[in-house]
Amino acid sequence: SAKLEGTAAGLTPDSALRATAEVEAAGLRDLTGPLLTQARVSGRVAATLKIGGTVAVPELSGVLRGDELGLEAPPWGIAYHDGRVRAELNANRLLVTEARIASGEAEFTASGTLALEDRAATLNWEARQFRALGRPDRRLVASGKGVASFDGRRFGELQYRIRRPVEARHAGFVELHLLVEGATERLHDPAFDL
Repeated sequence: SAKLEGTAAGLTPDSALRATAEVEAAGLRDLTGPLLTQARVSGRVAATLKIGGTVAVPELSGVLRGDELGLEAPPWGIAYHDGRVRAELNANRLLVTEARIASGEAEFTASGTLALEDRAATLNWEARQFRALGRPDRRLVASGKGVASFDGRRFGELQYRIRRPVEARHAGFVELHLLVEGATERLHDPAFDL
């Protein structure tokens, strides 16, 4: 369902804006089903967006809520469930206060900020025995935490600490390639040797 209310006092740059939009998608599976053939998306999403300020300098605020989010892609061994997102938009900055998704008994969590004007972003993340891929011939289980940033033009330093599960030490080899503007070498971290 969707609801939109608003006013604009003329169309000059100094004209005041006031609008509110509310959107609620009760079933993501129904919305995305016809678009995706090898994956299924599930869950509920609701958002409220308020626009204030002027035509020249609009100010955005609002909230985003997602519950029971999931992604299943059997060809890739992806089975994520029990996802939850909580985010607030204030002064043109998106603050993700909670983002989590589970895979089996494990989970991946994240929180951070995104500035809408300059697109700068910082994301703190943590994985606890998270099964990113679960096929017999392609398994990737990650545990660790880190910080990723973007200044609006390029990614900043990726800081991370990954722990390998003991049972996976002889299951394969994973190499991390960081592409950083101006870098001429591939980076390899022995922490990714399984």
